[in-house]
Amino acid sequence: MIASYSDYLVQITRLIDGDDVTASELSNGTLEQVVGLAERKIYRDVRSRFNEKAFLGVTVTGNLAALPADFEAISVIHFGKQALTPKAEEWLRERANHSGECRHFAAAGDALTFGPSVADNTVVQGRYFCRLPDLTAANFATNALIAREPDLWIYAALVEALPFFAGAAAQGQLFMQKYEQIKDRVNNDSARVATNAGRVSRSASFGLVI
Repeated sequence: MIASYSDYLVQITRLIDGDDVTASELSNGTLEQVVGLAERKIYRDVRSRFNEKAFLGVTVTGNLAALPADFEAISVIHFGKQALTPKAEEWLRERANHSGECRHFAAAGDALTFGPSVADNTVVQGRYFCRLPDLTAANFATNALIAREPDLWIYAALVEALPFFAGAAAQGQLFMQKYEQIKDRVNNDSARVATNAGRVSRSASFGLVI
């Protein structure tokens, strides 16, 4: 369990630099940089209900829908009927003259495009995996993912600390193995919830680099 943001920094310090945090030369500024790297790693890798949210107010213009600012990956996307399947943008462009019900989507810069094309003002429905707000002392208690999976955050920070601190590098393989194990369990837990709810078939999330 991690009680607070300052407790998080203390736990990282102990694992990198030993139990006596008062003797550590690691500054809070340095630790916060490591935490920032860890956050980006987690949101790239983790697909859980704790960082999943509905599309709100996203509409289509010119067959494009702008991605939300906190977007990381698609969970499920549709226009009120069956879920759309991901394709490469080039694949959709080759079929731009096709008509009928929309069945596919693709990344198009910082937007999504669809095929067959969708009318302007159509509302995008579904859910996506998001980046939660950058972790701070003020918002720590509101971050459901760190509350549920504190070890994920500990080991993500330790992995990101490996290039910079000898104390972390000495146990690098262990830290990486632990992070991968926890990350895989979190992702598998989400898949199991979907199966238990009757969603027995679900495509892998569609991530975009933006």
